[in-house]
Amino acid sequence: MSDRTFMRTPGIIEPISELERLRVANDDLQRHLARLSVVQQELIETRDRLDRELSRFSGIQAYNRRALKLRNPMEFAELTAETVVDVFDLEYGLLWLLDDDGNLAPAPAGTSQIPRGALPMAKLNELLHGKGLFANQHHQHDHAMLWRRDDHPLMPSLGMHTLVASPCDGTNAKRQAWVIGGITEFSASFYGGIDAGQLESFNVFAQQVGALLQNRAAQGTIERQMEQLQLEQERLNLALEGSSAGLWDWDLRSNRLLLSAEWKAQIGYRPDEIPDVFGEWESRVHPDDRERSQVRIRDYLQGKLPEYENIHRLRHKDGHYVWIMARGRALVDEDGAPYRMVGTHVDVSDQQSIADKFQAIFKYSGDGYLLLDRRLRIVDSNPVSKSWFDVDTEYSDFAELLARSPEKQPDGSPSLDQGRKLVARAFDEGFVRFQWTFRNRSAQVLPTEVTLVRLSLDDRLLLFASIHDLTEQKRVEAALRRSEVEQREAREQAEMANRAKSAFLATTSHEIRTPMNGVLGMLQLLEDTDTTPLQQSYIADAKMSADALLHIIDDILDLSKVEAGRLELDCRAFDPGKTITDVVSLFKARASENKNRLILNVADGLPALLMGDAGRIRQILTNLLANAIKFTKEGTITVTASSRPLEADRVTLAFSVSDTGIGIDSAAQKRLFTPFMQADSTTTRLYGGTGLGLAICRKLTELMQGKIWLESAVYLGSKFHVEIPLQMADKPKTQAESLDVLPQADPGPLLASGRVLLVEDNPTNQVVARAMLRKLGLEIVIVNNGREALDLLQTDRAFKLVFMDVQMPIMDGFEATRQLRALEAEQALDPLPVIALTANAMAQDRAACIDAGMNDFLPKPITKQGLQMLVARWIASAPESGPLRPN
Repeated sequence: MSDRTFMRTPGIIEPISELERLRVANDDLQRHLARLSVVQQELIETRDRLDRELSRFSGIQAYNRRALKLRNPMEFAELTAETVVDVFDLEYGLLWLLDDDGNLAPAPAGTSQIPRGALPMAKLNELLHGKGLFANQHHQHDHAMLWRRDDHPLMPSLGMHTLVASPCDGTNAKRQAWVIGGITEFSASFYGGIDAGQLESFNVFAQQVGALLQNRAAQGTIERQMEQLQLEQERLNLALEGSSAGLWDWDLRSNRLLLSAEWKAQIGYRPDEIPDVFGEWESRVHPDDRERSQVRIRDYLQGKLPEYENIHRLRHKDGHYVWIMARGRALVDEDGAPYRMVGTHVDVSDQQSIADKFQAIFKYSGDGYLLLDRRLRIVDSNPVSKSWFDVDTEYSDFAELLARSPEKQPDGSPSLDQGRKLVARAFDEGFVRFQWTFRNRSAQVLPTEVTLVRLSLDDRLLLFASIHDLTEQKRVEAALRRSEVEQREAREQAEMANRAKSAFLATTSHEIRTPMNGVLGMLQLLEDTDTTPLQQSYIADAKMSADALLHIIDDILDLSKVEAGRLELDCRAFDPGKTITDVVSLFKARASENKNRLILNVADGLPALLMGDAGRIRQILTNLLANAIKFTKEGTITVTASSRPLEADRVTLAFSVSDTGIGIDSAAQKRLFTPFMQADSTTTRLYGGTGLGLAICRKLTELMQGKIWLESAVYLGSKFHVEIPLQMADKPKTQAESLDVLPQADPGPLLASGRVLLVEDNPTNQVVARAMLRKLGLEIVIVNNGREALDLLQTDRAFKLVFMDVQMPIMDGFEATRQLRALEAEQALDPLPVIALTANAMAQDRAACIDAGMNDFLPKPITKQGLQMLVARWIASAPESGPLRPN
């Protein structure tokens, strides 16, 4: 920074080394920066204190406006007590009226945040009338009084940390009431409270309350009372003159301006040397600041600015100018029109004079620094700016620097015009920060953040420009954006892999289920033939192994659907008691094989109908029961079911499965609900299993917004708890049961007659289905694909049912069914019942079959019971129709 800009202290300087000179300069800079920090902190504290006082002033004014409108004495008293709490940062407040003899009434008229009997009248009366420690000091009690805990022996007995009280005297000097506030010992750490310096404000508030009390009954005196209240508010304003800030109070209606003694002292005058008129301020404003200051006042009063703050210069009595920061607030009437403005003046000249200490900062900073005058001339720059922009002469033109920027900024705005506007705005408002792209001396693009701050230096108004290089930040941001793109692509790839895995598992499941249909079907057929007892044993073992394999396939498929987010719940009304009882009944025989006793307890009040996926609830209970039986020998397994109400018409269905088996240690419990993990994962484990059952239970429970957890100890058994929130579908029924569950009886074979069409391409599955249907008394016709089925049905329609495989060559079952329904609609024929046969067992597979026009769904492997139920459901409703007529 040049010597023409920053004045140096005259004197003789002995030659010293460059290092010593830098050290001295650095020490000098640190001292001045420390001083600047102290001055700034004092300014902040002053502004905070004044803001609090102005806030109290506004709160009292708001109270006045509201209190004048109230006619109900109780509402007035409550409002007064609330104002004590809100305005003076106290825990509680009271308004305690006096009787005609000047004594406290039996109870306070209004309270806020304190019970009415918390302050006994007798003790409070003793404290207010000066009996005891402070009898002489507070004998007259004309002003507010403040007690701390140790100031009076009554304070600890009252449980008070702070108590402040002030009499409410009317304009006729008659005492009306006491305004009281305080903080209890329990809450002392949560409230700022009030100190002795703020008692005048509290006293002014109390006097306003007294004046309002005196005149509440006389509607005709309200206007005169407003004038009295305004005078009392001025007393509050004058009470603040002890601070270092000057106060001003401007009556916008009369244009009268009240200036405090401190305000006048800031520009070198005694209180009697300047009259309280608005023109005295206007005449002393610096000519360069006058128009801008008037615009800011006008914009604030018109609501264009949220707050009024103006840094300007006022002429001192000695002739020089003093930098003043003015802040203020306007009071508005019921219509929202401002009628009064009150504020403060703070001398900030010390901050402005410290500007010449920034020379060392200019020299050693890594940011670029410039000083600009109103003519956009660069009056000084630091070495970094010179290295960036080749600015090496005083009074270079900042416009030239803007012109060397790219023609347009990244937001599309023209650089030269936009730069001039930002500089002008900084001179007007005092502070602007924005991002800007320059070109450096090598014509390379330089992204920066620019901060413009208005300051006074040697009686000149300048802009301090700080230019921070954002090249590294932009590089990091670009790297982050690339990383986000890479992460998004990785997520998409993971999702694709997850979908591919799900598709693979579904396809694998289908391919396994198809031959499994042949295995289980043939075993069921073989079971009905004449065989020896040994052969029957072999068949039973083979069937049990095939069922176990099918269960594993179903578990893997369910787990893949949950993890892929493709598992959908089938929400419909169901009977929870019957659902749970049916599941438990199926395990009676298996429990008996292990010499276990199986018990079901259903609590009272279980709802008759709930909305939910009964199939998934059965699946959870089935897995838990299977585990309990597997790990328990010669013990007891207990299933308990109950419910408890939630909000509105929702309940929590709760059931548990407990056993007296081998139990699970704490380490194994932590991984028990993880897929493929078991309590015993060694190759010599005794009980087998894939480790999927409990993982599926957890995922299904969470899918239904429920929770599952375990209580267990080694050799002491285990207890699994499940809770699922469900919507009620009907009024609850009362049922209380405790029973040993018995297996359900086989309903016996069904005998039917008629022809059915089997559309199936797999020879083994053809054999299985034909044999099972013949055992039901039906005549079977078989075709190999959908096209053959359509060709046949156009000439021969004498069928009771059509069993349609889904996946077939030439024409699949979906397309064949759609074309069949189209022909039936065209020829006005009753539709034939079509039953889907498919190895795809997902809910969306069932939906796809229904959408194609099929009537029902039978997943493979086919069982005799499942086939018998479908035949019984549809054989009686099959139409008697002739053949389809071709187009």
